[in-house]
Amino acid sequence: MGNHSLYRPDVDGLRAVAVVLVILFHAELLFGGGFVGVDVFFVISGFLITGILLRNLREGRFSFAGFWMRRIRRIVPAVSVMALATVLAGSLLLSPRDYQDLAKSALAQQLMVANIYFWRTTNYFGTSAEVKPLMHTWSLAVEEQFYLLYPLLLALLHRVGRRVAIGTLVGLAILSLGISQWGLKLRPTAVFFLLPPRAWEMILGGLLCQLPPLPARRVIQEGAGWLGLLMILIPAVMYDKTTPFPGLTALLPCCGTALLIHSNASRLNLVGHGLASRPMVFVGLLSYSLYLWHWPLFAFTRYFFGLHLSTLHTALLLAATAALGWLSWRFVETPFRHGIALAEGKRFFAVVGCMTIALVATSLAVVVNQGFPGRFPDELNRIFAVAEEGVPDPRRRSVSLEDLRTGNLPPFGAADGTKTCLLWGDSHAQCLIPGLDEACQALGWRCLQATFYSTPPLFDFPITGNVIPASSTKDYSPGVIENALREHAQVVILGGIWAAYAKYPEFEQRLRQTLETLAAHNIQALVALDVPLYEIDVPRALVRSRLMGLTGGVPTQSSETYLSPTGAGRADAIIRRVAGETGAIILDPAPYLKDPQGEWTVFLDGECLYSDAHHLSLAGGRRLRPMFEAALEGLHSQP
Repeated sequence: MGNHSLYRPDVDGLRAVAVVLVILFHAELLFGGGFVGVDVFFVISGFLITGILLRNLREGRFSFAGFWMRRIRRIVPAVSVMALATVLAGSLLLSPRDYQDLAKSALAQQLMVANIYFWRTTNYFGTSAEVKPLMHTWSLAVEEQFYLLYPLLLALLHRVGRRVAIGTLVGLAILSLGISQWGLKLRPTAVFFLLPPRAWEMILGGLLCQLPPLPARRVIQEGAGWLGLLMILIPAVMYDKTTPFPGLTALLPCCGTALLIHSNASRLNLVGHGLASRPMVFVGLLSYSLYLWHWPLFAFTRYFFGLHLSTLHTALLLAATAALGWLSWRFVETPFRHGIALAEGKRFFAVVGCMTIALVATSLAVVVNQGFPGRFPDELNRIFAVAEEGVPDPRRRSVSLEDLRTGNLPPFGAADGTKTCLLWGDSHAQCLIPGLDEACQALGWRCLQATFYSTPPLFDFPITGNVIPASSTKDYSPGVIENALREHAQVVILGGIWAAYAKYPEFEQRLRQTLETLAAHNIQALVALDVPLYEIDVPRALVRSRLMGLTGGVPTQSSETYLSPTGAGRADAIIRRVAGETGAIILDPAPYLKDPQGEWTVFLDGECLYSDAHHLSLAGGRRLRPMFEAALEGLHSQP
């Protein structure tokens, strides 16, 4: 067997590859699948830890306490400093609710259950994850949980013989991989975050310590090195956020990492020499601190400036990551692991204990005080509250195809209304509900909701990338009409992100078909024109301008910009023309969402009208009550 107990500079170089992939992925540069760098780390960790444990077991000096003392020195000081700094920095930027969530994640990190916390609260590849400053600690929790169980398992297996030990580890790895692949469709978030579906990656690294070296032929060792590197880089380039992961798709980078480590066990091949070079080793030594600090920097910047970073922001973030990573390695990692003053047990635990107490106390204070809303003036807290409304959760508030089939349409408005209307459309239509609800209650109309996100209120509309399965979209529109007829609806209100749908050549034909179908059933169609779309997250833009002391900062949009060919102009022209030919009534939100200067605005009378870049907030939706009242009053007297 190769000597796996000696220091391996090529493995440190492989750490550099892993951390660079992760950082560039989060910077949205070059590597759409750079998240596989975490899996490279897992394999490396399993390899190094197993080597240490086996050597201690063979020499009869294995100690669980000693093993964990080394792990604590390696992991805890650096992550505690980063987490404490992140919680303190969060007080300057984060809304009360987001600050409270950050404090909860800090407590979860200290309890080694950050992966479980984020499994319960977050989708790693979703946009909300990109602004959670301690999101990256999930991977540390997976390793920490593995370290709790794995040493005991190896100690037991050491007594039963090498063959049984290897067979047991192989069996556990296959079981873990099977759970990972099986759970991808059923519980993808759990598969991503939890230890059982991830354990095989670290066990794979550990099995390398039990393998004989590769044949000494140079061509085999060189080929294995290049193949291993390609098996890491190809998924790093080819995978993206839509790739089912981990499961079997994680085999390629994990096996590539294992092959690269094993091919350099006896002597370094050409790739191994490159990994063992001084620049690669230096970055590898900093990899832990680089990993710790890069994510809070990116998360805070995206939280404040928006999800899409400018080139300048990205460059500054990479420079800041390098600087903080070096400072953390030089003044936190190295002293706590090797410094004479801090190497002594009592002094070490005293310092680490104080850091832990400070972090836990601060986090608990934030949680108990609900994120300290007093940090900001009332106006900012109201804007923060709007941002936290979000778009109505489609899994709770949208109407599925099954709901249509069973007639389970959520009612609103006047429960005992003598007239019935139905709201049909996508998430933009959902945002009309607050104003429509108030109008219907005032006028005695009963209203039903038939909305589903990203789904236009049109017959047979071939929208690409629709989130509803293609087999369902053709059934959705007829299902809405069936419910309208069953409920004797006199009015159907159509709403949607029309500018997006008008890009399709079939838009006018499908709109005409839809409105003619409603007219043929003696149902009056009301078509609500859409609101302006912005390229920024409106509430956070408002907060940012106020925190920076800017006097303006309220995004507006002129009628010319709104009606431009790239905006709502084409869609509005088609809708008005087709509505006039089919007898549909146009609902125009413009008079209710413009400022005194006649500009479309996002902030009126102290209220934020948008919850993100293009969805009306509850306040914005309520401002449309007069629009609905005016339309429904004219129809109320009709038989």
